[in-house]
Amino acid sequence: MSDNSAANSLPEWLTDAFMEGHLRNYYKNNDIKLIRFDVKSGAGKDEGFMSSMLRTTVKYSVPGEDDDKTINLIIKVPVSEETVDTFANYDVYNREIEFYGDIAPKIGQKLKELGEVQLLPESIGVCKTRKIMIMEDLGAKGYGVLPAQPGYNIAQTKAILKRMATLHAISAVLQEENPNIFTNFKSGHFSRDVDVYNHMYAGNFDALLETISTWPEFSMYTEKLRRTREDVVERWRRIYDVNPNHFNTLIHDDFWPPNIMLKINNPTEEQPLENVVFIDFQMTFWSSPTIDLYFFLNTSVCESFRPHRFDELVEYYHQYLVQFLQRLGYKKHIPTWPEFQEQYQERKLMAFITSCLEQPITIDNNGELGVDVLLKNDETAKNAKRTLYQKEKVQLILRKMIPYYDQIGTFD
Repeated sequence: MSDNSAANSLPEWLTDAFMEGHLRNYYKNNDIKLIRFDVKSGAGKDEGFMSSMLRTTVKYSVPGEDDDKTINLIIKVPVSEETVDTFANYDVYNREIEFYGDIAPKIGQKLKELGEVQLLPESIGVCKTRKIMIMEDLGAKGYGVLPAQPGYNIAQTKAILKRMATLHAISAVLQEENPNIFTNFKSGHFSRDVDVYNHMYAGNFDALLETISTWPEFSMYTEKLRRTREDVVERWRRIYDVNPNHFNTLIHDDFWPPNIMLKINNPTEEQPLENVVFIDFQMTFWSSPTIDLYFFLNTSVCESFRPHRFDELVEYYHQYLVQFLQRLGYKKHIPTWPEFQEQYQERKLMAFITSCLEQPITIDNNGELGVDVLLKNDETAKNAKRTLYQKEKVQLILRKMIPYYDQIGTFD
């Protein structure tokens, strides 16, 4: 039976029978007996943007074995019914359930072929009707996340980019083997059939313009950005359009520190991280891997390396992408470095979106600005977004990055 100090706040469906049934299914053993499960008080519930996580320690017995066994799990549930309704057309919950249930095991098999270590958390079970997933708790295995600020150093960044290239290469090979495997993974943040984020990013753009319009030295940039704002929705949709002439793969679409679990033991320059595991595949979809690169580099890398190390880092990623595709026997065209550079440059507005419209939401946001405000465009939401752009750290990013984006023709 359950034994925890937070029992009164647990959802009614989280019962002994629920936990025991999933353990039996996972281990393929109907004789497993649940002894107890404990949702830890205090550290048990971490709120996220679209989901909450219940950290659970489960103790169970297996007939014929002397010692009881313990497993640490994460139970991932929607934040609220209202959130489920908001993202219904985007289908984030069913998409992640399908990813962990059907796609992740195939990725795991390809990792074995490459001789690579774990890249995704182990899925224990899902409940499709309630949009619930049960996964191993990577924290109990020594994994953790680094804060988004100050960001990853170069050695850490390269280690993560290598793992990103691994994921992208494997996904491309899976699609080559089965062209229909990603049929349900068609839409990302800014895809043409998704409008749930329009108010959030357009509202941030308006708040940005209000802020820099008070900086006389930015008058030239302000006018260019006003013109960009007029058709920004169409421009960001073009970023997410699939170009059949480009290299495409299954991308994460939310690559930043909270979704990157690191194991760090005795780091060295050659091996800064023992391992990297990616989590949270609610937004994953089929498109250009350059979207993941832009999102990751412009939200997660230490500010002191932005943007002058970007070309080096993108080329580093490309080298490993090519290597893994070749090792996996990929038969389609593998983009050369100049071809990949061209694909990358075509989506350069993504750098502005992630660093100047997305990143301000994450800087020093301790939960006071939630999804209920971000996705709206009423006066409360507008005032909250204005406040974002008054933060010193945000303004430093704008002052540094907007002139650079203008220099490379982002707003032309």
